[in-house]
Amino acid sequence: MEDKGLQFGGGFQRHSEPSTPTQYGAVRTVRTQGLFSYREDYRTPAEPPSPRETTSETPWQLEPPSPRENAASSGESGRASPSLRRDGSWFMQLLHTETKRIEGWCKEMEAEAEENDLSEDILGKIRSAVGSAQLLMSQKFQQFYWLCQQNLDPSAMPRPTSQDLAGFWDLLQLSIDDVTMKFDQLQQIKSNNWRPVDSPEKKVRICL
Repeated sequence: MEDKGLQFGGGFQRHSEPSTPTQYGAVRTVRTQGLFSYREDYRTPAEPPSPRETTSETPWQLEPPSPRENAASSGESGRASPSLRRDGSWFMQLLHTETKRIEGWCKEMEAEAEENDLSEDILGKIRSAVGSAQLLMSQKFQQFYWLCQQNLDPSAMPRPTSQDLAGFWDLLQLSIDDVTMKFDQLQQIKSNNWRPVDSPEKKVRICL
C-alpha cells in the first residue's frame, strides 16, 4: 500500500520520526525582534504536573483530546492573569503541557492521513494544521521558553519579569488558539466521515 506520508512532500514530517536528535542544553542564539533572543532547544526534563493538569493520569498520549473537549474540560482560556505572580518555572510547565497537547493532535492527524483514503482538499487542511503547529512549536515556543529561563536567571540582562511573561503568554495564546481552531475543524470533518462540514453562515445563505 502506498505510504500516504509521501503525499505530503518533504515539508510534512511525522512527529514520531524527528529528523535530528537534540540534547538538552544545546544552545544556538538567534536574533529576533525586540530585545530578546531565544534558545533553540526547549526540551524539558521530567517535571511535576503542569498547573493546568488536574490529574496524574491524563491519557493524552493514548488518545489526544480534541480541541473542543479540552477547552470545555479546562474551564479556562489558558490566558494568564497578570494579577497573579507566576515565575518562569510556572510558565515552563504550562508551555510543556501545551506542547504535549499539540503534538498529540499532530500525531493523530498524521495517522488519519495515512490510514484513510482522504481527498486532496482534506489532506491540504491536515498539512496546514500540522504545519502551523510545527512552526509554532519550533519558533515561538522556543523563544518563550528561553524568556522563562532568563526570568529565572538573576544575572540575565535583560531579565523579563513575571508580568512580562504573562503578557508574552497572552500574545502566544493567540497563535495557540489559531492552531487549536484548525484542529477543531479537522475533528468536525472527521466526525462527519471526512466530508466537508458547511459553516452556519453558508447554511443560512442557502435557506435564504
